[in-house]
Amino acid sequence: MVDIVGLYDTLQDATYRGLVFYMLDSKDTPGRRVLRFLFPGVDPVVFQDLGVADGEIRISGILVGDDVIQQAEKLRTAFRTPGPATLLHPWMGELQVIPLQAGEIAFAHNEWRVARFSMVLALYAEPELPAPDTLTELLDQVAQLRAQARAWLRGVLAPVAATLSVIAYAEHFAGQVGYVWKMVTNADSVLSSAVAAAVGTLETSFATGVDFGGQIADAMDAAPVAIAATTFVVPQAAVAPGSNVVTTAPLDGRKAAEVMLQGFGQIVAPSGTPQPSPVLAAVAQLMIVAALVPVVVDITFTSQQEAIAWRARSLVAIEQTLACVGAIAASSPVLAGAALTALGRVRAAMMADMSAVIGRLPAIAKLALPQTVPAWVVAHYLSGDT
Repeated sequence: MVDIVGLYDTLQDATYRGLVFYMLDSKDTPGRRVLRFLFPGVDPVVFQDLGVADGEIRISGILVGDDVIQQAEKLRTAFRTPGPATLLHPWMGELQVIPLQAGEIAFAHNEWRVARFSMVLALYAEPELPAPDTLTELLDQVAQLRAQARAWLRGVLAPVAATLSVIAYAEHFAGQVGYVWKMVTNADSVLSSAVAAAVGTLETSFATGVDFGGQIADAMDAAPVAIAATTFVVPQAAVAPGSNVVTTAPLDGRKAAEVMLQGFGQIVAPSGTPQPSPVLAAVAQLMIVAALVPVVVDITFTSQQEAIAWRARSLVAIEQTLACVGAIAASSPVLAGAALTALGRVRAAMMADMSAVIGRLPAIAKLALPQTVPAWVVAHYLSGDT
């Protein structure tokens, strides 16, 4: 038996999960993870290196003191605690470890005020998970939504199924959509010029030959896409002095989104005769949503409140479109059902991306003060901290 009294002065302090103990000895087994393959009838041996092996860390320690029983109970609790732990090693420094086996605690009749223990640990590193790319996922789902909307329209307006009444509805609604975009962009010269070509396409007659549905889809999709891609000329004062280059910048996302939401509202409740078929109205809403969502998520928001407000407005448009498409899906489950699924995925992807954005933004608090007060009073009121 080791002379504890003589050993006491040479012991090294260590801690495990914050519990202090004396370390007697420690050993670890670093190396490589190598597999050896043996094949029948073949003399050479094949080895495969699977990477670094940090091995086990085996530690023996003692607890000393009049309260050794209480210390042992705390150590028992530490052994039973799940997850990684911090080990302050007297020779190896601070380590993140995780237990590989159950620990052992032992008492001896001839070692009063002393408890011996051992444990087997392994080095622990937090796994590096890739950050979710919510924006890419959202844009992929938006592309799928646009493709489903176009496929739906082309399927309904295929030449073999295009009756004169359907063609009349389609041409009338296309012209009506053109009128809507003229109306909502009329007050802004930049927007009016940007969508002029798209609106012009909407007002032309469509050939009833091959891919009639594709022509209508192109025409209805062109205006919101043109609004999203609109640029304006940067004022010369904002350009570097002496530069003669005409600089352009994207239209502010808030304005583009506002225009799309206005157009969406006009298309949800169309006026005029004949009324468009439900499919045409649903496809127009799908196409506006597909152009609206990327514009909204690209806005540089200034606060959580602003981002939440724009998310709510976008979700209203998505929910209205879901209701419109859902009403048709019962009678047209194949094409409408696919569009409904794509729209639901866009909604989920937008919620995920906007939640990530909102979490990084500051929250703005509004406080009505009865009179002029020191700034620290306001800060203490809001945060409860001096």
